Amino acid sequence: YVFTSRDSGSNNKRVDSHISRSACSQVAASVKEALNETRSKKGLRAISYSLHSTRKTAGYLLFSATNNIEVVAEFLKHENSTTTRRYIGLDDDENQRSFDILSQALS
Repeated sequence: YVFTSRDSGSNNKRVDSHISRSACSQVAASVKEALNETRSKKGLRAISYSLHSTRKTAGYLLFSATNNIEVVAEFLKHENSTTTRRYIGLDDDENQRSFDILSQALS
């Protein structure tokens, strides 16, 4: 496991297990709260963050490093690359680039 639990079993011996999704979500919520409190003090807007954001970011970074959507689809356990493209926002990026090119051509 990447993150192991600190819980002890009924006999007070360390149990080799993973942290539950619920516990991970609680940690992420605490981190988000602390970040947003700091951002607020500095006059910055709050951010939206979740553990799921980390999964999407990992997929996007893997694509940026490999430029291979099939590798990313396999990594994310998606059945097809169309889902992966949408999931990591590639279609949004391409649409924005197309819009920017069109805007420049028209101005």
